This record gives sequence, structure tokens and C-alpha cells, in this order.
Amino acid sequence: MPAFAAERDLARRRCNPSSRAVRFECFRPSPGAHLSRMVEPGLDLHEWETEWAQLEEAMEESPVEALPEVHELVTRMLRERQVPLDEIAEPPGEEDELVSAYRAAAEVRELVERDAPGMSLGDVAAALENYRLVYQTLIAERAAP
Repeated sequence: MPAFAAERDLARRRCNPSSRAVRFECFRPSPGAHLSRMVEPGLDLHEWETEWAQLEEAMEESPVEALPEVHELVTRMLRERQVPLDEIAEPPGEEDELVSAYRAAAEVRELVERDAPGMSLGDVAAALENYRLVYQTLIAERAAP
């Protein structure tokens, strides 16, 4: 009997509907299995729009305090759309507009968090505009995975 057939038979015995093991063995992920988040189409879009609407008010009232939250949302959106943030191959200056805007905004956020001298509200406003560009691009152009 081939090895895969033995494994299949073992799985059938474990996952017998009349067996109590069904609850524990049949739906247990295998070691090293990738568990992706199942999302109903459009649900993440709705969540992002809701979260962005809440952040819009915060950006008006206190842009410096809103900057990290906006960064977190946009970063999450990019990752969920499978934009490779950690391994962007293009050298600075040669990437697409989306990545360029994200990098510029993330750099300002980092400097603000470190309380770097010379940072102004104008820099923060420019970073928020770059995040807004990324947000709007993802909402309009990037299809759900």
C-alpha cells in the first residue's frame, strides 16, 4: 500500500462522522499549515472605509497623534493586498507611485516617533496626504486577493 494511501485511510478512520474524534482531529490544522483569514468579498473594503472615516476626524483634530494609526491601517491594507513591503525590489526612485508614497509617509512617521528635530506640521500633513493617496489607490484599483 503506498504511503499516501495509508495516510488517507488513517484520516478516514479518525474523521469517521460517528466518532467523537471528529471534533478534535478532523479540523485540526496540520503542523506548519498556513491559516489564511477567510474574508467575505467586500468585507475588508467596508472595514477599511469605516476605519478611515474615523481616522479622518482624528487627522483634522490632531494630525501628529493620528499619524501612527493611519500608518497602521495603510500598512495592514497593503499587506492584505499582498504588496511586499519588506522585500520591495526596486531601488528608491524607481518604484511605482504607490510604494513611493508609502515609503515617504512611513519615513516621516518614523522621524515624528523619534521626535527628530526639524519636523513640522507641514511634514506631517504631507505624510498624511501620501497615506491618503495609498488608501485611495488601494480602494479604487487593487482587487481583493
